[in-house]
Amino acid sequence: MKTIMSINKKFTDLNPNQLINLVSDNSKYVDGYEISINFDDESQVKYLCDLAFLCCKNNLHFQVHGNSSLNIDKQVEFFEMLYPLSDMLGYKINVVLHSINSDNKEDSIRKTIDYLEELEDRIDNNKCVISLENLNDDFGFDRLNLNDIKPIVMNNENIYCTYDVGHVYADYDNAINVDKEMIELITNVHIHTHNNIYSNGFDHKPIYKDDTYWNDIIKTITLLKINKYDGPIVFEYDLYACNGEKLTDKIIDYAKSIDFVAERLKD
Repeated sequence: MKTIMSINKKFTDLNPNQLINLVSDNSKYVDGYEISINFDDESQVKYLCDLAFLCCKNNLHFQVHGNSSLNIDKQVEFFEMLYPLSDMLGYKINVVLHSINSDNKEDSIRKTIDYLEELEDRIDNNKCVISLENLNDDFGFDRLNLNDIKPIVMNNENIYCTYDVGHVYADYDNAINVDKEMIELITNVHIHTHNNIYSNGFDHKPIYKDDTYWNDIIKTITLLKINKYDGPIVFEYDLYACNGEKLTDKIIDYAKSIDFVAERLKD
């Protein structure tokens, strides 16, 4: 399994080369990056492309967390931007997407199905893999969870699943056993923890040794491994929740948390 660091605009005060060097100097286990950007920001688009080039050069894995709020034409344009990067890397780029939020769950499901079906009809599925993420309820929004997205994934051969373990714990406070049929369609896993207070930033907390969910998170990943999951494990932390005063200190703390968990996953 590859262990991946999730990054976004909070990291961009370091250029991609500086970031990769800092992480590699402080981590034995970071195997690559999953990046989220604002597609309307040219500097962030350049950062994504530069990072992909350096991942290719340094034999690091590269993938993308997309933005499902883009209209379908803009989303197709975003995917088309990734095609030459896929050619350079020599593999399909995994693109994580959220479901579409609407006024109620039934409408959210319908809009998500329509959006994804049109998208997969218009993109090159040999260059990119669409990976739909299970969400947790958040700030009053009843978002689509693992059970909600399962039939969407099962009924479309070009749609796969990003299984977000942290979102499962945020909603249910324990692990949900994923049936083997679903595990076969998981191409990506997100892990993080949270506190129990629904306040700004309660989610996507770093995993430390004293974390409430420490043993359960390890058991969940072990369950996936036993059932032959061998895809990426993405550590999806809010950088500002990591320890340290300076940006570099927080990134080092992030990397060390990844190593701490990765060591246990080897056992």
